Order: sequence, then C-alpha cells, then structure tokens
Amino acid sequence: MTDDNDLLREAAVASNDGYLRGPALGAADRIDALTEQLEAARLDAKEAEAYSVWLEGKLAKAVEALREIADAFGCECGDAASATLAEIEGDKR
Repeated sequence: MTDDNDLLREAAVASNDGYLRGPALGAADRIDALTEQLEAARLDAKEAEAYSVWLEGKLAKAVEALREIADAFGCECGDAASATLAEIEGDKR
C-alpha cells in the first residue's frame, strides 16, 4: 500500500461525510489491488528478462557450433549451416 493510499484511507475514515467515505475506501481498495497486480507484473518482467538472457547465451553457443560446421565442411551440411547462420544473423543470401 502506498503512502498516498494510506492518506486516502485515513481521510475517508475521518470524514463525517458518508457520501464520500464509501467511494474513497473503494478507491483505496482498488489502488491496493492494482498495486499488487503491478508488482506481480514487474516480477514477471524480471523473470522474462532473465530467461531472455539465458536463451541468448544458448543461441550464441548454437551459432558458434554452426560456424564451426560451416567452416569445417565444404558439403551440403556446411551449406545448410551457412544458410541457417545467414537467417539467424539477418543476412540475405
């Protein structure tokens, strides 16, 4: 819960105006729910970023292996590796 949200709750509870109290408390509850969703989304984003970094490392290893194959073989296997590398790296061959 945020400091501003605490102030909203305190003001709503202290208010003698029943007309404003309900909506103010409802808004505070909604802010709490949205804050929880935001924190969950931030955690998901951090996990996705870590997974992305991991995948990029795996891709770099695969690209290096394909380069070795392409360099070592002058056959269709090497041609296929070269074509795959070109596709990965965005070259137009």
